[in-house]
Amino acid sequence: MRSHFFILIACFIVLLATFSSVADAAYLPTKTRDNRLTSRGGEKLTNAQRIARGLPLNKPKRMFDAKLRPRAPVPS
Repeated sequence: MRSHFFILIACFIVLLATFSSVADAAYLPTKTRDNRLTSRGGEKLTNAQRIARGLPLNKPKRMFDAKLRPRAPVPS
C-alpha cells in the first residue's frame, strides 16, 4: 500500500512538470506567414521583453515632428 502512494506521488510530479513546460511554450515566438517572428496574442511588448523572448526589437517611435523648425527671433 505504501509503494502505491509513492508511485502516485511520482506520477503527479511527472504530470506537473509536463504541464508546466507546455504552459511555457505558449510564450515562445512563432513564425507568421511572411516569416517574421511575433509573439502570440499580439500584445505590446517592451524591447526588454522582446529580447528575452528572442524577438526582433521594435523600431524607435518619433517623439516630435521633424518638419518643425525653431521660431524666428523677435526683437525685444
